[in-house]
Amino acid sequence: MLQRIQSLYLLFAVILMAMMLGMPLGRFLEGDNEYIFRAFGIYSETSEVGGAVVPLPYLGYLLVITALVPLVTIFFYKNRLLQIRLCFMEFVLLAGSQIFVIFYLVRANTIDDGTVSYSLLDIVPLIALVFVWLAYKGIVRDEALVRSLDRIR
Repeated sequence: MLQRIQSLYLLFAVILMAMMLGMPLGRFLEGDNEYIFRAFGIYSETSEVGGAVVPLPYLGYLLVITALVPLVTIFFYKNRLLQIRLCFMEFVLLAGSQIFVIFYLVRANTIDDGTVSYSLLDIVPLIALVFVWLAYKGIVRDEALVRSLDRIR
């Protein structure tokens, strides 16, 4: 299972997306108020309110799914065709999550008299996309090797 290099690539993608779930994706300053952009919402750091100022449940759920799909894909190591389909699905999910993050950061950048500070975590879906693509290539290579060995028999 973890002996294959593509399983390690998928594990790296899981770790990157889990980091994105737990750490701030950006900070917004509007006057004296400071807001933190996280996976499930935008939270105020200066107020005593515990909840999100702007809840973003769809982005959070999307990031949870993008963290779980590669983890599930690792355990389907005997069914390479399903792994290929799951990797393709992960491509779409990672592209969607990157679009969501960029959308919210650009939208927050239009705040009057406010500044936005970005985080390196904003490009994590692109890095995870590279790891999933490398895993996809490894799975396709394994499938081609198995099919070539079946022809010999």
